[in-house]
Amino acid sequence: MNNNFGSEFMSNPSQSFPKRRSHQPQPALYPISSLPEYPNARVVLQFLKQSRITETPLSVEHVESLLNVLVLDGEIERVSHSSIAAYLC
Repeated sequence: MNNNFGSEFMSNPSQSFPKRRSHQPQPALYPISSLPEYPNARVVLQFLKQSRITETPLSVEHVESLLNVLVLDGEIERVSHSSIAAYLC
């Protein structure tokens, strides 16, 4: 991975992703029977490519590493299939 990208992106990763506009309504609460799908590394990679946040070529492994750093920094929370299943019980 390009070190310049890593230091630029990781210095303030939460500013790299689009913010929800304040005039947008709050998302609806989902009934247990219709939990939303959460993005995985491939979806995040697709978003990064489409939004052209960086010109650095990234792979799914790079995005997984970036997501792991965000988890460790407390910026995002990992949601596994087992935690969703536990929520349904």
